[in-house]
Amino acid sequence: MYYELLILARLMYGPQHGYLIAKVASDMIGPWAKVSPGTLYPVLAKLVQAGFIGEIGSQAASRRDPRAYAITAAGQAHFRELMLDTASNPGDYQRRFHLKVPSFEFVTAEERGQLLDHYTEYCRTAIHHLEKESRLLVGYGPDSGAISTAGIAAAVSMMAHQTAQWQSELTWIERLRGLSFTPEPPERPDTDAETDTLTE
Repeated sequence: MYYELLILARLMYGPQHGYLIAKVASDMIGPWAKVSPGTLYPVLAKLVQAGFIGEIGSQAASRRDPRAYAITAAGQAHFRELMLDTASNPGDYQRRFHLKVPSFEFVTAEERGQLLDHYTEYCRTAIHHLEKESRLLVGYGPDSGAISTAGIAAAVSMMAHQTAQWQSELTWIERLRGLSFTPEPPERPDTDAETDTLTE
């Protein structure tokens, strides 16, 4: 689902080649994680089979795959479903929310508000959990034998750091509320011309 959203989000701006999608996706999730062809192309094939995207452009042999992909009307609807989904894989939702933000221009202001409200509660829940667990950890004490005094201090410090990170997310959310996401007409790349350059 993460990679489906990533691919469809790129294609909302217009047709793109598979290797370009992989490059942009790798830049977004880097620097250590990369989107390999073995990960990307099975997802592209799945989206094509489902009718969410279609292949366009030349099929000529090249060092790079010259096929370009374009999103369909069904794909746009599926993209919106993925954008508005806040229930799937809650443990990984922070990463998915970060992926959604650059595509906020493709949902309505009301839907953006709903996504921001949900993520606000998501962050607050994480903060509440960390604060509660930190208090419980301090309550164990070194006499419990479960953890040393140094271990307690290190764990509490880590939880305070994580809490600060979540609080930073809340600050970021408020900044997002003040941004304008009015979409601009995309400049669709000339995929045929790019293919010709690649195959020369």
